[in-house]
Amino acid sequence: MARSCNCGSSDMKSIKAIREQYNTDTSSTTIGAGIFGAGGGGGRGGFGVGAAKTSGTLAPKVAKDIENRVPKKPGIFSIIIWIFVAWLFFGVGVQESGSADGGGLYFAFAIIATIVVIAKISGRKTYPKKYDNYRRTWYCFSCGNFWVYEERVKGST
Repeated sequence: MARSCNCGSSDMKSIKAIREQYNTDTSSTTIGAGIFGAGGGGGRGGFGVGAAKTSGTLAPKVAKDIENRVPKKPGIFSIIIWIFVAWLFFGVGVQESGSADGGGLYFAFAIIATIVVIAKISGRKTYPKKYDNYRRTWYCFSCGNFWVYEERVKGST
């Protein structure tokens, strides 16, 4: 089933397919050498060598726009770390509750860390719905609009 946009064009593709097709990994290594001599000051000359390695992803603008639409699933490891941080701040707050400062700052940090944990767990639970929405989103190359269809096209990526 061919898709057509409201602009009348059928030049459309799913954003998942565009993302997979257009991202190209690159890598580059540069090596250089140089000789420097003593100027008029009577100092010694020298020799230097340097190297640099660069890597990244080349992608057209549409692929970069699509990258912002890709849902990210919070990892279990990061949730565990944030639980540990919340527990740590809460424990320190309890220990410091008898001191002059009272430990209120540690309790505040524990509450913030707990909110982060709740947000990450919520993100894991809503990820399947967000990913399905991502899979049903198409991009029109003629008008540049994104369209979310109610059902995925059979055989689409």
